[in-house]
Amino acid sequence: MTLSHANPNAYTRAHWAKSDRQSPGRIHLLEHHLADVGACMEALLNQTTIRRRLASAAGRDAIDEATAARLAVFAALHDIGKVNVGFQTQIWQAEDWQGARRPNGWGRGHTRDIVPVLNYDDKEAAAWFFPALGSEDLLEWDVDYDGETVISLFVATLSHHGEPLNLAGGPQKNPRMWQAYGALDPKACVKRIGGLARDWFPAAFAQDAPPLPSAPEFQHMFLGLCTLADWLGSDETRFPFQDAPQADYIAAARSRAKAIVREVGLDIAKQREGFGGEPSFQSLFVGLEAPNSIQQAAYDAPLDGFPRPRGDRPGDDRCYERPHRFPPPTRG
Repeated sequence: MTLSHANPNAYTRAHWAKSDRQSPGRIHLLEHHLADVGACMEALLNQTTIRRRLASAAGRDAIDEATAARLAVFAALHDIGKVNVGFQTQIWQAEDWQGARRPNGWGRGHTRDIVPVLNYDDKEAAAWFFPALGSEDLLEWDVDYDGETVISLFVATLSHHGEPLNLAGGPQKNPRMWQAYGALDPKACVKRIGGLARDWFPAAFAQDAPPLPSAPEFQHMFLGLCTLADWLGSDETRFPFQDAPQADYIAAARSRAKAIVREVGLDIAKQREGFGGEPSFQSLFVGLEAPNSIQQAAYDAPLDGFPRPRGDRPGDDRCYERPHRFPPPTRG
């Protein structure tokens, strides 16, 4: 098979997140896609209305910069399950196996297939996964240092395909999918991504930042924003595939994220400059003559008309059922 890109068979040597269905060997590196989505979350949270809504859902007056950066870190980890070699090898060609074949029982997913790791059914993978990700630092973001809020938001992140991840179920563990295979090393990749996230969003690791909000309403809104960020960051026309690592890639991701948030109409700063009062529907959505009933209801809704959440701790309506905690931190 002849591939029309500059780095043939890169998918056998580096972890990918996106592949071209017409030419499966054409890929976008996992670290690049995670940067794309993290940057999109950052760009979304730079929108005044979105940020105020999120603060209201959290039961707070405002979302500070450290909290916004931490949510961008979570968004950047949304596809971390793709490091498993079952997912990675699904696009391998016959010649890539060098006389072997794809092992039976290997999954092709990245959300449900990570469940045995998250719930410690696969103890071998869980033993390295959380430290490689930097869980001890992430736990510092939790109000009680017990992982309740952090794991809630992490699982919400992994639920970005629209279905809440159920940690009480899922496929059987398959430790081989989380072990090094050929040039692919899931442990090394997770560690690299954990380090990159720190480089991309250093404000998230400020020592004097407040703990993350824990209200269920906040979790749900964050999941919606994470889904939106992934949708935006998956647009190949704005985030072109790149199959070779680039040290300063986050700068390009940020520039593209700002552009797409503006282009889809979520960043209306320039439109506001021309308004002398309340904007009309037609001025907000050029080319649409009249809103439909749902659009009209959304337009008529008061900006501050949503009730505030009941407190700041998760309740029975949290995004998922959590049967475990992050591993206890080691302290010197």
